[in-house]
Amino acid sequence: DLVGAAAHPAGPDARSRGRGDLGVGGHFRLGEPRSSPIAALSSSTLVNVRVLFVIVAVVYRGPMSTPRVAPGGLRELGPFNFVFARGAARVIGVEDAHIFSTLGRAKGLFRGWLHFSGRMMPFGSLPRKDTEMVIIRVAHLRGCEYELDHHRRLGRRAGITDAEFDRILEGPDGGWGDRERAILRAVDELVTGKDVSDIAWAALSRHLDARRLIEFTLLVGQYDSLATTIHTLRIQRDRHV
Repeated sequence: DLVGAAAHPAGPDARSRGRGDLGVGGHFRLGEPRSSPIAALSSSTLVNVRVLFVIVAVVYRGPMSTPRVAPGGLRELGPFNFVFARGAARVIGVEDAHIFSTLGRAKGLFRGWLHFSGRMMPFGSLPRKDTEMVIIRVAHLRGCEYELDHHRRLGRRAGITDAEFDRILEGPDGGWGDRERAILRAVDELVTGKDVSDIAWAALSRHLDARRLIEFTLLVGQYDSLATTIHTLRIQRDRHV
């Protein structure tokens, strides 16, 4: 076992000393060293393996079963935010639009955020299909199922087919034209490296003017930040009615 191997870095002899093994026919033999690929690993390799398991455990936290901030009702949201959240849930076709009934508890900050977000989606200067491509790619890179649930539907309304949705998840090398490839590559660099290389920026600039380049950058940051907020607050995926 990996934990046991890491606890005995001296090698296979140290692990097997005073221990037995199962021989042919299931007979137990005392004092014979085990022959195991794990036991043969060096102590430095085992440390690296343990670190890798820790990283995996941190990155993959499993389902978010309990919200850290519960969705609010009229008292917590206030009249405007409550009406907005309920209306949005009805339009979307869900019992409760958790993103709105949770963030709505921030009162005036929520309304400011709505205005900021709405100026990029759906009222931005980028074509709606481009906007949805950006959002879907960010959500995929961040592992945000909440965003993917909603923007699969919104992307379809903007002209993204199911096949194109799958290709967005595949990334910039999914058989796209120059425009879509440049957009997706810039998204990847922004989300993973928090910057865009000169080469990727030059490719993007062939298709977007200065105003849209600024909007593109803010749009990626907005949905990257939203994915962080959704995960940190443990906002639950919506249930359709």
